[in-house]
Amino acid sequence: WIAADVAEISRASRASMFSTDKDEIRARFAGTLGVVSAVDSRDRSVKVRVMVSPGRAAEIWYGSDAIWDPAALAEGGQVRVCRDAAALHRSSRAAGLAIDLDKDSVRERCAGKTGTVQAVDTGDQTAKLRVVDRQAGTAVICWFAIASLVPVV
Repeated sequence: WIAADVAEISRASRASMFSTDKDEIRARFAGTLGVVSAVDSRDRSVKVRVMVSPGRAAEIWYGSDAIWDPAALAEGGQVRVCRDAAALHRSSRAAGLAIDLDKDSVRERCAGKTGTVQAVDTGDQTAKLRVVDRQAGTAVICWFAIASLVPVV
């Protein structure tokens, strides 16, 4: 997965010493599933192939911190929810969580927080999380689009 948070993609790009020239292109694919086609360990970057339309793909270099392997998502694992509320909502709609619009405010309160994976549904690319709100002293359980999560290692 390419991170859903554009700011996170930009941070990873700067860490890999990329200029800002292709930031707009990288941002266009935020929250998208792609295939790693090359890796450069010297600057910690990866080339990701993303389907643009049937039979047509684009390849773009990302800082390695902007992508993660969906196989790393498992029950009991720790993940961080995307910090960008707008990206969080976009990924929810893309995953088909439109029927769950009433949970958008719950998801938004979880933005940037760490949660524990309770269940994973690869069919619709969603995961059920338990997120503890330390300030309120409560825990929230809600479904999120996998695209809006990043495993904590």
